[in-house]
Amino acid sequence: MHKRPLPAGLQFLLTLLLVFLLFTASAISAQTPSPTPSVTPSVTATFVPTQPTATVTQTPLPDPDLANRMANRTVITAANVARIEPLYTWQAHSSIYSAEIPDIARISSLIFNPATGQLISSAANGDNTGIGIRLWDITEGNVNAIGNVFELDPGRSPFILNSLQISPDGELISGAVGPEEYIWTTGGVLVGNIGQLSSTTAAVLDNSSVLIGGENGTIGIWAFYADMNGLRQEDGYFIPTSGQLMSALSVNEPVVQVSSDIYQYGRHYFVLTRSGKFYKYLFDGIQSEVLLVEQENPGVMSEWLVPGRVLMAFRKVRPVVTFAGRYRDLVSYNYIDNEVIARYPLTQPARCLAYSADGDLLMVSEDDPNGRLYLLDAFNQQISIELEVDTLVTSCAFSADGTWMATGDQNGEITLWGVAGSD
Repeated sequence: MHKRPLPAGLQFLLTLLLVFLLFTASAISAQTPSPTPSVTPSVTATFVPTQPTATVTQTPLPDPDLANRMANRTVITAANVARIEPLYTWQAHSSIYSAEIPDIARISSLIFNPATGQLISSAANGDNTGIGIRLWDITEGNVNAIGNVFELDPGRSPFILNSLQISPDGELISGAVGPEEYIWTTGGVLVGNIGQLSSTTAAVLDNSSVLIGGENGTIGIWAFYADMNGLRQEDGYFIPTSGQLMSALSVNEPVVQVSSDIYQYGRHYFVLTRSGKFYKYLFDGIQSEVLLVEQENPGVMSEWLVPGRVLMAFRKVRPVVTFAGRYRDLVSYNYIDNEVIARYPLTQPARCLAYSADGDLLMVSEDDPNGRLYLLDAFNQQISIELEVDTLVTSCAFSADGTWMATGDQNGEITLWGVAGSD
């Protein structure tokens, strides 16, 4: 039987298909499997962000009786201040202390996370191993180190971490180190690196903005991008956002602390300068200005304030901020009525301030080398109790639930205070 030949066009298409199949098979057979190369991250940034680890070298555990007393503590109030006692002290950071450089090993900041109750500390290690922010789990009556938010790469910077502050939702931490401001998640990811000139202090306002003050007197509100899903990665590390300036002005002298408070759905910003001038910073989203709160007193010599101290405290459910005044005193200011409502004289300059959860007590540490720590009654400005310490307390904080006081000293130790047992 005679077969009819295929049409010429169809023969051409079949020929092309055969050539394509032969080429593909040859290419596949020529490939040889190769292992995925091992990539060692090349860290070029000053800071090496680390994820918290479950096992660390420092895990201090109280004895069972003490753990039980710590777990059964009660809220600290003006009625039970006489029962406050130090419940536990541990070496949280370096123990090296230098008389020539007295701040080199100090606990520079202590804050309680309002969302988790964890304690967060920062310090310059003093032994050339850098500086770090560390997390401590104290919620179950024990004190367990649960990891580092970050460690400064050793030998990279001589600066000490200043002005550690946490966002209202407990998700982000800010800290000024040398000329730059850094923003981390509490999980240890560096999400913001803002290079405002000579930054000395900052306050995270929310998950997208931060208030920064500098040595040159500049105050700026910066927007940044904190969504890790949108951050670029390089060699396994997130590349932090550099931020965008939204508002800026100058107070013409170094800024030692900025902070903010939320009252009646409004946010309020505050600025404290080296000479002790205190400003209310006004920003409506478009324009900004500052309102001088603390006026000059020509008959009294003022003294310089320095960065790295907690010199502002907010009285919780009231529109009141207390700050270290320029004439060695504490000044309480109602920022809604714009009036000074109380003053308290100090023996030595203030080192740190912190209000209790109910706003009735103000913890004050004065700059005494032998240590001076006391609680003021916020209503009558009288000392409710003077607590026994034997060294300079450099940082202090109350927990959000009101059951803990924490203090950090110049030797790198942290002490938890409380009222054990129920009322």
